[in-house]
Amino acid sequence: MEEGNQKFKSIDGALYNYNLDTLISYPIGNKSLSYTTLNSVKTISKQSFMGSKNLIALIVTSNVNSIEDEAFGYMETLEHVVLLGTTTPTNVGDVFTETNTLKSVIAKTSFNGNYFGSESIIKLNESQCGPSVYYLYESSSKFVYMYGSGEMYNYTSFSSSNPTPF
Repeated sequence: MEEGNQKFKSIDGALYNYNLDTLISYPIGNKSLSYTTLNSVKTISKQSFMGSKNLIALIVTSNVNSIEDEAFGYMETLEHVVLLGTTTPTNVGDVFTETNTLKSVIAKTSFNGNYFGSESIIKLNESQCGPSVYYLYESSSKFVYMYGSGEMYNYTSFSSSNPTPF
């Protein structure tokens, strides 16, 4: 992309509109196993992750309010999606078309109806493990999803009286 482009921006190979509020395309050949959308992103465009070959986990930040048709479609390795928003994103159609590796969609909010095709939504409660660090724990898969920045509290044990997953 040419320097000074006034319509698009690229960060780590991902293509965004100039204002960084729409994710247009994620690079198919990116070797990363996980990806977290930018906090500025409000829309994930149609087929933006189409054909991704390496992503296993995708964390959608809380500002995303629209996930378009087939946004996560035709992905070869995607297993887990975490939706951090507290409202249901709108979308057009099935966002997971032909993504057959999906195991869980984890959300902090309840969903009215089936907004994501035939996939089941697991509702989680968020917990804090530091001043600006949070975790979501999904017991059936035993996955802990952490996000935020800053120092974590010092966890040294796990017991019924201290039910943290650390």
